[in-house]
Amino acid sequence: MKHLLIISLFLVAPCLSAQIIYEGTHVDYMGNEDNYSIALPSDIGWADDYFIGGTHMYNYMTSRLKRVDILGNILWDNDLLFFDEAGLSKPNRTLHVEDSPFWLGGSVIGVGNVSEDGLIYGVKENGAVVQPLQFELDIPFGSIDPNVDEIVHIDEVIDPNGNLGWIVVGNTKLSSLGANRSVLLSYISGTGAVLWTMHLGSPNDGSPNDWDYGSNVLHIPGKGFFVSGSGNIYDPASMSYKQGALATLIHYDGTVTWHRIYTHSIESYNTVSASAFYDETLGQIFQIANGQGDPTFFENGFSLNVFKVANGSILPGYR
Repeated sequence: MKHLLIISLFLVAPCLSAQIIYEGTHVDYMGNEDNYSIALPSDIGWADDYFIGGTHMYNYMTSRLKRVDILGNILWDNDLLFFDEAGLSKPNRTLHVEDSPFWLGGSVIGVGNVSEDGLIYGVKENGAVVQPLQFELDIPFGSIDPNVDEIVHIDEVIDPNGNLGWIVVGNTKLSSLGANRSVLLSYISGTGAVLWTMHLGSPNDGSPNDWDYGSNVLHIPGKGFFVSGSGNIYDPASMSYKQGALATLIHYDGTVTWHRIYTHSIESYNTVSASAFYDETLGQIFQIANGQGDPTFFENGFSLNVFKVANGSILPGYR
């Protein structure tokens, strides 16, 4: 079943209200569908319509791509199919879509994974998929990749020299059954070349407690790339590693400028940072972290954490 829900928010003093402008369902195929991301393409060919990316699961998993107008009408609704050399279908999914010009005519970008590799592709306003690339991001092209990779987020980059590119963040682990996981970060040029790839890992106490995970990447103009997610942080009280929120700034050349893993509160665990915003005027990065497991229940929920972009120091008074 397809289910589309578009919500418009507006401020009506003294409270925030929500208005549903369209809600509807229709059925024309079997299976389940999850939609993960929405973008409003700036390209004139999209005429203020939305691009939605997600996953359709029936006999196997495929990316599900839609163009939807402001009234909720679905203008096109397509599966993204991949096949191996034997002509067999390869499972794939889309986890994030972004308004950004892609090479060879694409006006929006989708990222995710196909089989056990990262996936990036462009989409035109008529639904045509442009240059879908199956990236073995952590090894030389043509080699056998033992790892399972996925891309979960992408951000457009205009570097200090004015060159277009993209920074992608995702995750890699040793095998489909492995527990040792690392954050996967790759810088891709405007022509699709992988300029560099790096892993962000942290100490862990073995299977299955490896919390390294990349969830979001943000281009900081003139500084590099800010990565959100989670990592392993040692808890002296329990003498074990727990999940802490990740906050890391990476330079354009791939070197680590500063790196932080922190918890939502002193006693909490299972803390992960979800997204971030950069205030260029203040020179500060605002990051949302979600925390669970505080036995006092005083600070469960989320926290807003602010970092100085210059050195990564956390400003007091925001948590």
